Order: sequence, then structure tokens, then C-alpha cells
Amino acid sequence: MLRIWMVLAIGSTAHSSITLAEELYSRRYYDKATTYFEPSMGYGDIVALEAIMLQVSFSFFNQLGPNTWFLVGTAARLALGMGLHCDAAYQALSELDRVRKKRLFFSIYMMDRLVSITLGRPFAIPEDDIDVTPFAIESFEPLDNDPGVPRSFLCQLPMAVTAHILRLRKIANDIATRVYCKRIVSRCSTGDRQEILQSLHRDLVEWRQSVPFPLPNLYLRVPQGCMSWYDLNFYTHLITLYRPSPLFPTLDVSRLNVLAEAAAMAVRHADSMHMQKRLSFNWLNMLTLYNAVVALVYSVTVQPQDIATAIERSRAIDDLELARGLFTILSHKFSAATTIGNMVEQIIDRYKSMSSS
Repeated sequence: MLRIWMVLAIGSTAHSSITLAEELYSRRYYDKATTYFEPSMGYGDIVALEAIMLQVSFSFFNQLGPNTWFLVGTAARLALGMGLHCDAAYQALSELDRVRKKRLFFSIYMMDRLVSITLGRPFAIPEDDIDVTPFAIESFEPLDNDPGVPRSFLCQLPMAVTAHILRLRKIANDIATRVYCKRIVSRCSTGDRQEILQSLHRDLVEWRQSVPFPLPNLYLRVPQGCMSWYDLNFYTHLITLYRPSPLFPTLDVSRLNVLAEAAAMAVRHADSMHMQKRLSFNWLNMLTLYNAVVALVYSVTVQPQDIATAIERSRAIDDLELARGLFTILSHKFSAATTIGNMVEQIIDRYKSMSSS
């Protein structure tokens, strides 16, 4: 019963995060599910882990229960205690159990990387401790093919999208490790640093170019069902790669221009997803949009030419107005979005006065 109520709660709150509909039903479903959490802990580690992960999924959209950071850490420690990070844990299992448990582990891995990088915190699962091969979500017909749903002979299966997202989380992990870890970066020469930047950039380009196509026939409002979601994530990861970091604390003009374009495109694709009614107005996307705005303002401010010229050439005002509109919508759910939106409005006013003077 826990799974049923949590799936209903997650589906309801995820839908509401896009439509901004009242979340009365999702709260009711979640409250009903909470009555089964404690009993579920007595059914073994796998059931307990699934219960925690369902809470993590719910917390992405609704902060009614425990915070996401705490839940992801709890799930990660439980998974490590079960040995799911080790290849040996899967050797004696049937193929069905092996695939299921690997998918469970990779789900935790993706949640950990997403939440930790968004919040700027250490990973709960150290990369060096992971010994799972292959590092990929394997297809498995009995799990991937729903006999109750007509199978498309043209589109990819939905699991292809999940596997592709895992690749993105691995690239994000590499960016966090190779770009932001001072201990590693301090040993790199200037040439090494440039090679790291170019290598990770190539990884992101290859990831974007290899998006499963045609995309699966997902529910109309599922964000991953449109190409704009992949564009948005490509540009937001470019922002993370090119903004000032231990790898390159100071940006030259070429890197600054890449950052400026990535930030502008991230805002535009977020707005495009909103226009397609596929943008989820959750706290993760609020922080992502905020980071894009900060990168955009930074890239305009530190351009070598005068700021009025930079504003004119970059279309920064138009992009910031798009961001302000999105923060206005986010303010219906998050009070912090109101503060950010007001800040963006002040920047727009300042830019307009500079460009007209």
C-alpha cells in the first residue's frame, strides 16, 4: 500500500508543479502513505530503501516531508550498507534481481549527484567506492515492456531516457570532481586545465547529440518528453563548467563568451519549456534558473567593452525579463522566488538606464 499511495502522491505533486494546480490531493495521498512508512521498515532492506527513495522523489516537488538532502543521504548510506555499490553484490543474483537492484542503485546515484551538485554539497556516494560494471542501465525486456501499453515500433522505450540521464549525471560528477575539487585541480598545469575543460565540453556535446530519438511517447507534460529539456540541461551544465571555478578562477574572453551564451540559452529554453507546459516549478529548477541568471549578469558585467555595449550585444535585458516572468510564477510556491524576482527587476532597470545613457 505504501507504493500505491506514494506513486499517487508523486504523480499528483509532479503534475501540480507544472500546472500550478492545488496540491490538496497530493497531500492527502502523502499523509496516507506516511501511515505505512514505519511498518515498511520491517520488510527488509530493499523495501526500506524503496520507501526512502519514494520520499526523495516526492520531495523534489513538495517539501511537505523531510528535506531532500537528508533523505538522499539516508538512502545512500543504506545502499552502501547493502553493498549495492560493489559488483560482487550482484554475482549470485538472478538476471531479474540483478537488473532491479542495479537500477535501484543507479537511481540513488542520480538523485545524489543531482541534489548534491544543485546545493553545492559533497556527494553521499564517493565515486571511487563505486565498483559496478557496466556503469549503465541495462535494458531488460520483462521490466521494460509493459504488455498493457501498445509498443511503438518507431520510438525508443522510456528506459532509454533514464539511461541517458544517468550519463548526464556521470558527466556532472566529472565536472564537480575535475573542475571544483581544489585538491585535484591544484596539481594541474595550465595545459592540463584547458584539456579538462575541452574534454568535458566534448562529453556534454556528445551527450546532447546522442539523445534517444525519436523520444518515447511519454505523457504530454513529462519534461523529458521534449527536446527542450535536453537543451536546457546541456546549457545549465555548460554554465557549471565555464563559470569561475578552482579550475579557472578568472575567465578569458573566449570562456566568458561561452558562459554568456550558455546562460542566455538556459533561460530561453526554460521559458520554452514553460510555454510548452512542460517546465516543473520545483525548488531544483528555481535554483537552476537562479544560477543561470547569476551567470548571465556576471558575464555581462565583466565584459572587456563598456557595459552598455555588452548589454546591447547580449540581449541580456530580454533574457532577464524572461527569467523575471518565470520567477513570478515560482513565487506562487516559493517566497524566495519573490526576492529573486525583485532583484532581477532591479537589474533590468539598471541595465535599461545604462543602455539608454
